[in-house]
Amino acid sequence: MFKPMSDEIALGHGHRIAIFNGLGKFDKLIKNLRTNQLQQGKKVQDLSTLDILAKAARIPTQDYALNHSMLPVMRVAAKYGNEFVHGSPEAMSINRRLGMLIPRKFACVCLSCIQEDFDQHGFSYFRRSHHLNGVDWCPNHGEVLNRVNSDNPFSKLPHFWRQQKMITPLPSFCLHINETPEFVQKYSANAIALLKQAKPLTVAIVNGRINLRVKALCFPVGEYGRKILLSDHVIKMAPTDWFNNSVYASSNQKKHINQNFFCIDGIVKSMGYVASYESYSLVLAATYNSTEIALGAFTAPPIDPSKEKAKYPSPKRLGQSFWNGHTLYSAYIECHGIYSDVADRFNLDRKNTREKMISMGFPSLKHYESSALLHAFRDFSQGTTILEACSQHGVMVADLEEFLRISSCRISNAIDHIEQLKRAHT
Repeated sequence: MFKPMSDEIALGHGHRIAIFNGLGKFDKLIKNLRTNQLQQGKKVQDLSTLDILAKAARIPTQDYALNHSMLPVMRVAAKYGNEFVHGSPEAMSINRRLGMLIPRKFACVCLSCIQEDFDQHGFSYFRRSHHLNGVDWCPNHGEVLNRVNSDNPFSKLPHFWRQQKMITPLPSFCLHINETPEFVQKYSANAIALLKQAKPLTVAIVNGRINLRVKALCFPVGEYGRKILLSDHVIKMAPTDWFNNSVYASSNQKKHINQNFFCIDGIVKSMGYVASYESYSLVLAATYNSTEIALGAFTAPPIDPSKEKAKYPSPKRLGQSFWNGHTLYSAYIECHGIYSDVADRFNLDRKNTREKMISMGFPSLKHYESSALLHAFRDFSQGTTILEACSQHGVMVADLEEFLRISSCRISNAIDHIEQLKRAHT
């Protein structure tokens, strides 16, 4: 009853256990499982939800993370020394923060999978491979996926949503994967292949390899004598609507020809930039003829990681255009306002990043739910007078005034975006 199905996504697995055991709510299940662990004399205060589900299924957390979480694509690469195996004790904080998240903002199902599951098992379940941005077709059947039209899609099993007619096909430009351009098929294959990686790759090594590959391809000079950007090369091969609305559905940025798109161009500009699985999958599709060749070159183990890392140039220092630009603001939102995560994404010193972001008016949002100052700031940003906002939350007016000197309404907007991201992944 507690065993996950093949490719079953962790969040869906947890909800299914709750349903089958008559608990209804996922949170209630986790609470009960923690209590059971305590009664057995085991320490649970440091265990993530991912650990709890793995123990309930009697599967090692590392195996559970590899086969049922989205960690393999959430952490395609990491800084040298931080390439912890997904689900390992060394990655405990990562397991807790990312272990139950999904890249997509909504749940997807395949009608053929639902029918096959129901015929074989008497129930259906949610799959990991249906929840990758840009992979809008079922890897097994090739047909376009369907979106579950519910704010809490995992609270019921897929066949329930089908029965209630609460699913609609994704707005795809093709009904079957075989009808899509070869580039889209390669992207999909790359993204699915990355789901099988047991640990992150060393970012300096993989970015360096891609950099060398791009140089070897000798991209032609574009208009006005300028060298074509890597993102220009990608967007010319990718259907525009699919690129903007499916692959980068969660991004506020849009790609325009001859304009830098750091999500992609950052890979060859900085050996320390940890890109998303979407960006790596796109770049590999654009620079290699097949997934087998691309993944072979991308994931080949180095003879000596420290020596191969040294082959590639060190990251350039980021100037004011970065600290004042949209890239930092987007990363701030995607990292939920956590300084260390922003620093790690761009291979920056954590202490210096913290000091710089504070000076630039980016407060830490790690514990913003319990910050009276941030709550007062949000109320003030939404039209409440400064006296009323401070009185409501027990904050000194002088403290809020000092905060307002360096911060702006974009911080309040960032919190709104972060809350939306959290709601989408619960």
